Amino acid sequence: MDHIQSLTKPNTIEEDQLIESEYIDDLDESPEDRNLPISCQYELGKIATNRDILNFNFFANSLRTKCANNQIVISELKHMENNLNNDIEYYTAYKLIYTELGRY
Repeated sequence: MDHIQSLTKPNTIEEDQLIESEYIDDLDESPEDRNLPISCQYELGKIATNRDILNFNFFANSLRTKCANNQIVISELKHMENNLNNDIEYYTAYKLIYTELGRY
């Protein structure tokens, strides 16, 4: 009979069972405000494999936006764009960008 009563008895929470929590609303913060790193891995992977001008421009522009303050990246992306048909120049510039962004 006690078992049946325990099933029908309303649940109550005792004061010592409460867990204190704090709600933090960070939806209005940008990644920069929260000091989160900006990843460029996706774009780097794409410019390493996609060599036609349309794909290169799309992903290079994304990198230019993310790395607007990094003159090495901007300069080497331009060098890559000018050397789409020269594997040595293209991949040398790519490697420099990859190394530069790997520091962060």
